[in-house]
Amino acid sequence: MNDIDLATVTYADFEAHLNKAFAVEYQEGNWSFTLSHGRQREGNAPPNAKRQPFSVFFAGPPGLNLGQGNMLFSNPDFGRMTAFAVPVGLVDAALGDNSPIYYQLCFN
Repeated sequence: MNDIDLATVTYADFEAHLNKAFAVEYQEGNWSFTLSHGRQREGNAPPNAKRQPFSVFFAGPPGLNLGQGNMLFSNPDFGRMTAFAVPVGLVDAALGDNSPIYYQLCFN
């Protein structure tokens, strides 16, 4: 499986894998997350930027809040990468504790 270079990965690299499952390893545990959606920054890229800044969001398993930290994400077609992920909210607040939590990864 290919290692993804965090310095050069682009929004388009992720966009091709929306709604796909990714294996996630964090603190000696393994889970399946789904690449839910992403957002690319509008306007011009900052001077000397290698890419347009963007964020992607993964939905974790229902009721699981891992907190934030460096997580290993892998998918056979995408590759693997270790990136800092931050929980940013429930997918469906009406489900309460049984709702998946979104984890955001930011790339500048």
